[in-house]
Amino acid sequence: IENESPDLFRPTHLYGSTVSKSASKIIETFPSKGSYEKISLSTHLKDKRVVILAGPHKTGSTSIQNNIHEWTGINNFLLEGWAWPVPQTVTEIESKDEKNWHWNPSKGFYALAELLRDPMYPITDRLLFRTYSKKEIINFYQIEFLRAWLSGYNIVIGSEAFDNAIKDKRGEELIERLLKILPWNFLNLSSIVHGNNDLITVVITYRVPRVKHLLSIWHETKKEKETFRDWMLSTRNGLGAIDSLGLVEKFLNKGLKVILIDSSGLDVDDHNYDISNVIACDVLNATCSNEKQLIGSDEPLVMNTKANFN
Repeated sequence: IENESPDLFRPTHLYGSTVSKSASKIIETFPSKGSYEKISLSTHLKDKRVVILAGPHKTGSTSIQNNIHEWTGINNFLLEGWAWPVPQTVTEIESKDEKNWHWNPSKGFYALAELLRDPMYPITDRLLFRTYSKKEIINFYQIEFLRAWLSGYNIVIGSEAFDNAIKDKRGEELIERLLKILPWNFLNLSSIVHGNNDLITVVITYRVPRVKHLLSIWHETKKEKETFRDWMLSTRNGLGAIDSLGLVEKFLNKGLKVILIDSSGLDVDDHNYDISNVIACDVLNATCSNEKQLIGSDEPLVMNTKANFN
C-alpha cells in the first residue's frame, strides 16, 4: 500500500514462534489472557469462515454487534463454532476508558477500524491509543484472530466504522489492511494455516426508507441546536454512511463475497424479522426456528433504532 510502513503488519513479538511448528504448537506460543476451547485441532484443515459485519452507521449495527457478541459468549454459547475475538488487552483498556461511554466487547473492533484508516485521518483520543502504539494494537488483533482460527473457530467481527471504506478518499486501503491481519496472511504461515480470502463473507445493510437513514445520521452527528438544513449545507456530516451500495462495491472490488440485507425485506407477510436473528440464521448458519429465531435465544437486544427501522 502506498506510503504504508512495511513493518506495520509484522508483529512486535513472535514469542518464539517459527513457521515450522505445527498449528497446535503455534496456538501455545501466543500467550493470551483469554482462551478458546479447542474444537478440534484437525479443523484447521477444513474450510472455516470469516464474516465481517460492515455496517454502515445507523442501520441497526449496534444491536447486531451486541447480539452476535452475546450469542458467541462463553456463558451463552448459542452460535456454536463462532468466535468474536476481541483481544483481552483491548477489553481491559477500553473498559476503563472514561471517554468510552458504556463500552463493551461488542464494540471491540471499532478501535481496529480506526487504526486501519489512511493515516491522514486523525484518530480519537482513546486511552488504548495513548497506552499502546498502532503497531502493537494491530498485533493484538492479529494474534487473537490466529488463536481463534487455529482453535477451530469461525471468526465473526463487526463495526459500523468499517464504513470508512466508502467515506474516506482512499477507503479501499482500509479493506486491504484488514485482509492483511487475517490468519492465513499472518507472518508466512500460509503453508500451515489453512484459509484464503474466498472464505470471507461481508454483510452490509441497506436501510429503507432512505430518508429515514439520512435523518438518523443527522440526529447522530448534528450539533445541539442545528437544523437539518444547516447540517446539510455547512457541516462535515459523514454522508458516506448512507451509501450502502457504494460500500458493497468497495468490498466487491477486492474480490470478496458480499451479502446485502435490504431492511424492507425484514417485514413481510405481516411478520417482522429481527435482523440479528436473520444474520445468525442465514449468514452464520445457526440452528434456528422456522420463524428465523436462534434456538435458545431470548428476545434480541434492540438499541438506538427500532427493530423495523422506523
